[in-house]
Order: sequence, then C-alpha cells, then structure tokens
Amino acid sequence: MTQRPLSIAILQEYSLTMLVQRELERMVLAGELAVGEKLNEFALASRLGVSRGPVREAVRALAEPGLVRLEKNRGVFVREVSVVEADEIYEVRAVFDRPPGASWPHRSSRSSWPNCAHW
Repeated sequence: MTQRPLSIAILQEYSLTMLVQRELERMVLAGELAVGEKLNEFALASRLGVSRGPVREAVRALAEPGLVRLEKNRGVFVREVSVVEADEIYEVRAVFDRPPGASWPHRSSRSSWPNCAHW
C-alpha cells in the first residue's frame, strides 16, 4: 500500500476552509495581520494559494469569536485581541479539535456508564 502525500491526508481530515481559518487565525494572533488592517479577500487568497471562497468562509467564521469585525459596506477588519482573549480562543479551539468523547471516560467512572454492560 502506498502512502498518501501529506497535503492530501490533511485535506481528507480537515476542510480547506478550516485550514484557511486556522492560518488566518494564526496570522492575526501572531501580528502578521495588523490591528485595524482591512482584509482583502483577493490578496489573502493569493497569499495562501487558494480561491476566494474558502477565504470568505474563514473570515465569517473568525468574526464569531471576534478576531475580525465585519463592517457593512466597508469590509472586514482585524480586531485588537488581548492576551486573555487569545488564550480563550486557543482553549475553545483545543476543545473542538479533540475527537468527540475524548475526555468523557476520564471524567466518569465505569460504573456511571449505564448502558455499557457489554464492555
């Protein structure tokens, strides 16, 4: 059996939009995209080597936790993010990145699993 190239394996596990979102999030938190900077969809797509669609979807997703702000008829701008906010964003991201139920067995005893007698 041949091994899949890393880029294909990554895309099978994550959507392109999710990868773009993570990269934009990293760029904002690292200061590569300056506070107050207007995000240009075309420029970001070119920089990341993707089409504008995944960039557009990723930007919308980044507006939810407040990394960017959407201003009607003006565009998308990078928000100032405090260290506390950045930590909270990473904590939330860590929860979503875990496989479902990954921490559940650690928080409960086997006797608290009501319908798992077959284990």
